[in-house]
Amino acid sequence: MNNDGELVKAGKRHRETTTTTADRLTHLPEPVLYHILSFLDTKWAVQTSVLSRDWNRAWKHVPVLNFDKTSFRLAAKFDNFVSKVLSLRYDLKLRKVDYSSGDVKGNALQVAGYALSHNVEELALHKSRYKAYRDFGSIFSDYCEDDWSTTDGPYRNFIVEEKKKKTNDHLKTLHLSCFKLDREFAACSGFPMLTTLSLRHCRFDSRDLVISDGNFPCLRNLHINFCALKLVDGHRITIHGPRLRSLELKGMSGYEIEMNAPQLKVFKLCDQFVTAGKGFSNLAFPALDCADVELKASDAKRLNEMDKTMAGHYLSSLFWCVRSAKNMTLRGSTVGVCAWTL
Repeated sequence: MNNDGELVKAGKRHRETTTTTADRLTHLPEPVLYHILSFLDTKWAVQTSVLSRDWNRAWKHVPVLNFDKTSFRLAAKFDNFVSKVLSLRYDLKLRKVDYSSGDVKGNALQVAGYALSHNVEELALHKSRYKAYRDFGSIFSDYCEDDWSTTDGPYRNFIVEEKKKKTNDHLKTLHLSCFKLDREFAACSGFPMLTTLSLRHCRFDSRDLVISDGNFPCLRNLHINFCALKLVDGHRITIHGPRLRSLELKGMSGYEIEMNAPQLKVFKLCDQFVTAGKGFSNLAFPALDCADVELKASDAKRLNEMDKTMAGHYLSSLFWCVRSAKNMTLRGSTVGVCAWTL
């Protein structure tokens, strides 16, 4: 009897503990639940919401959307899922959208348009190749300066209409990977509060790229990695950032780079050392704290005398740029590259 009584009591305690635990999960405050779901891939957030009748609409409130093609076997199912989420989600403000479509075309334009219309603060769009989108920059055309553009039809050269610029005061962070951007992106000035811009493996349909306080007045962090302009020879990347604090350039040799960033604190450069490097000009980094330079030397051994002269100019302009750095790190074969140019 005593044993049976102890078993009954133990079972009762177990049921009470289980019930208490279930109640703690079921009755989580809504903001806490939404915060937890925001860390999940949106696919799993939707599936988690169906575990409880009280949660079945919770995913519609989550201020973060994470779409990842790797969560789906078929691209069509991924595209369909993204479209359904955007159509069924409640019309609420977004804090962050992270979209990765892998090597398929996907619906990044739809996602970007939806995110911007819902005042997203952080937008990240990733692909593994850029060919599928040749007009992605058009998503930013509504945020460019007012201009006069021709209309369609046989009288397009004579009839013009005014294009009104939109302004988005909410977007603070923008990450783009593997997209082809038209020239309107570089002229985009409709995101005055943008503080972080990251461009990776992007191609610009323009001969020059200008990042300045005219289009991004609040920019503090800029990352340009392995991007390309329409043509290499004779073209320039101009970076003028009065508020810029961190700048990272990777794989951008071949262009003349003009920079002026009086408040810059951190400068990182990683490049394949090639003979086409045009060097740096009009540099001003008086407040630089940290310079991190890595030059890879695979082509340096084949430099002829003329190439060495050009390379020497490139290196002298680079190190003149970072001369005021309080801390300097030379990584990999950077020192060897310098020696080969002597």
